[in-house]
Amino acid sequence: MEQIKGSAGANVTNNSISVNAAVNRNGHGLSVEHVQTRGSGSTTTVAGQANIFQNKNAEMNASAYHTHNRHLDTFGGGMDIKTATGHSATLGVNHVPKFNMTAVNASGSANLYTSPSGNLNVAATANAMRHTSGPFRGKSDMGYGLNMQYKF
Repeated sequence: MEQIKGSAGANVTNNSISVNAAVNRNGHGLSVEHVQTRGSGSTTTVAGQANIFQNKNAEMNASAYHTHNRHLDTFGGGMDIKTATGHSATLGVNHVPKFNMTAVNASGSANLYTSPSGNLNVAATANAMRHTSGPFRGKSDMGYGLNMQYKF
């Protein structure tokens, strides 16, 4: 049985202070972060993640979050799957109750080439978002790309 892992931290800059804490066990986790920004107030985010499936070839996770600041709340969640060969897919939804705005998003990445040394990787990516309610209802955004990474 894996031990419970925890972390906590703080970051101070000229304009903001943030504190965070997280706990994780067997791929399941909870986190909280609070950021105080000079002149614009504070934001608090609570998030959770659960590992649904994992073996040597792939893993699937589910996540959810709630963010609150003085102006609005945002809720969201999603699922992702990653393979050992470098392919991945994500599906998520975000909702802002104040504007009755909901957006659904999906993205994916396909590993096209990895060099024998593992230093060079080429992948194709794609993403799409569709607003299903709110002021942008029916609007979509899509994109695609080709990524190359070299590790020195």
